Amino acid sequence: MKRAGAKYGVGAIPTMFNGRQYRSRLQARWAAFMSLCGWEHKYEPIDLNGWIPDFAIWGHEGNRVWVEVKPVMEFPREVADKVEDGLPEEYRGRGDELLILGVRPPPNALSSRLANRSRLGWLAQHAPPSAPREWRWRDCLFGRWTEEAPFGFCYPYRPYVDRITGLDGGKSVAAGSRQPRSASPADASDDLALLWAKAGNRVQWRAPRDDDDGVGANPTMFKGRLYRSQLEARWAALMLLCGWDYEYEPLDLNGWIPDFAL
Repeated sequence: MKRAGAKYGVGAIPTMFNGRQYRSRLQARWAAFMSLCGWEHKYEPIDLNGWIPDFAIWGHEGNRVWVEVKPVMEFPREVADKVEDGLPEEYRGRGDELLILGVRPPPNALSSRLANRSRLGWLAQHAPPSAPREWRWRDCLFGRWTEEAPFGFCYPYRPYVDRITGLDGGKSVAAGSRQPRSASPADASDDLALLWAKAGNRVQWRAPRDDDDGVGANPTMFKGRLYRSQLEARWAALMLLCGWDYEYEPLDLNGWIPDFAL
């Protein structure tokens, strides 16, 4: 059984989380993230047409979202093609959707229509027969629909239905318009960053690495993330003050885990 985009798994470090071994630390971190969000999910739930989804997420009324995790920072068209081909025909007309998650949640959307909306990854809906492509991939928005509701995610078009709770964006009247319109979830960037940091802490391998000097290294918390040393945390603080876009220990390479990616 082949995995979608198998070349991305080179150098992956198998990681234990909650008694389950994941093929990579990135998969384990996304599992920890889903657990923190309270989402019902299962790792490698089923063998499909030449594709084993990394996760299935069960949402409102049992709707399923099939998830593929890859160490990417931009939408991977070739992975999307393989995932689309791997979903059997009988799953396509019942509301199932596809989701690709990368090396981290992407930066906020910059388009005027979705300005400053936090993103989780890339979500695909099954398109109508008249569409040029069978699946429509778009940014996946992350947020909370009410103060009491759990975090969820949605397709970036009205009515902005949360895949977890089934809540929609409600009705609001846009400025200069008499027509009620659905509202997308409010920006949840701070919550998303904190959840992602906590997920990283839960799966972080705390044993010394081969390239660690180990002299005076004290694990240090900064912005909700545990760094292996005070020096690493200090560099993270400097990057934050400079306004740089960075990620700590972003992925597993061939025998090397970079401290940061900028």
